[in-house]
Amino acid sequence: MATQKDFYHADAEKKLKAIESYLQRYLLVFKNQPSMETVYIDAFAGSGSMPAIPNDGLFKDQTDVDEFVLGSALRAVRLEQKFSRYIFIEEKKSKVDELKERLSNENFGKSKVEFIKGNANEELQKLCPYLSKGNVRAVVFLDPFGNQVGWDLLSVLGKTKHIDLWYLFPAMLGVYRQIGNSNAKMTSDQVTSLKHIFGPNDWQSSFIKREFNNDLFGPTETQVKIADVEDITKFMIKCLNDIFEGRASNSWMPLGRNGAHWYSLIFAMANPSKAATKIGHAMANHIMNA
Repeated sequence: MATQKDFYHADAEKKLKAIESYLQRYLLVFKNQPSMETVYIDAFAGSGSMPAIPNDGLFKDQTDVDEFVLGSALRAVRLEQKFSRYIFIEEKKSKVDELKERLSNENFGKSKVEFIKGNANEELQKLCPYLSKGNVRAVVFLDPFGNQVGWDLLSVLGKTKHIDLWYLFPAMLGVYRQIGNSNAKMTSDQVTSLKHIFGPNDWQSSFIKREFNNDLFGPTETQVKIADVEDITKFMIKCLNDIFEGRASNSWMPLGRNGAHWYSLIFAMANPSKAATKIGHAMANHIMNA
């Protein structure tokens, strides 16, 4: 059976169009720079498409779904101008095989295409020495379903100096919900999960307030959740600006279902060039604020 998370919805299309639009503009920048090797990396590539949500809102078996929506991988390869190299990373073998099948009839021209079955955090870090080469320029798209993206990966990507990053940050589903209710009571697994995505950054003092009171039984301490989804997004952007040296956009695209803010699509650039930063941020901010 297809699960609810597998189905396309309106904001999924908004996200995919944003990435597609940026890739199209990005390639135009390098159109007359043949010495540059342009690379597109889809780190959670999936199977290449997703079944469209039925008009009646009822989820069916995938074999009964007639309409499928192109995912980020297919949209990237179908752009008129091509990247020099495409790298698709996916942990599930069944999805890798499905993606290979879907892309088998695509026209890549002279582009190199690579499929990597593995953990995105590990495989992307292995690629970072290559992404740091002087003539390489890359767009990396991180589209996890949950808290899979680790801080160690983000730190290494920021040091390449040559990548533009789009990160679907799970601000509500992955962070806000983990903090618990108003009493901010968290399990050890939830704390570990947030340490994984924020690394050494002090998320506790930004999201949770400790309060001390005296009652009949003496002094007591309570913890109160003080951050909303927007605050959490701003905190992640601040953290990214530390490793991307101020080149993470202060704008983001809120995404979810039925108007809810579940994810924040965030943009950052590792390239220290002022000219490149100006162009990249202008393109990304236009897309996010359109």
